[in-house]
Amino acid sequence: MQKITCPNCQVEMDVSEAASHTVQCYRNSTKCRICNKVIQKDKKKEHLARWRNNENLIQAVLDDHEEQVSLHFDHGMDCNMQFKSENPQPRNKLQVPDVKN
Repeated sequence: MQKITCPNCQVEMDVSEAASHTVQCYRNSTKCRICNKVIQKDKKKEHLARWRNNENLIQAVLDDHEEQVSLHFDHGMDCNMQFKSENPQPRNKLQVPDVKN
């Protein structure tokens, strides 16, 4: 039997199954443009939430997974996020010294 690969999910199948599989595959799933993972369309928000999660990012940094850290930001992680301290300290204003000519 002749085999063909689905252009969406990359699953190999018989040519006889290709048309029905491909229609269903494109209808129900999508490929993430960032990581190329095929995800169910109804799970897309969960996929993005996983990559925009502070705890997951921190763990990737601690584990020294550079590629995963990059994927967090590529998926839209807010690079201006702020970490809250349990005991916030007041910030001192920047003091500019007087410059005499």
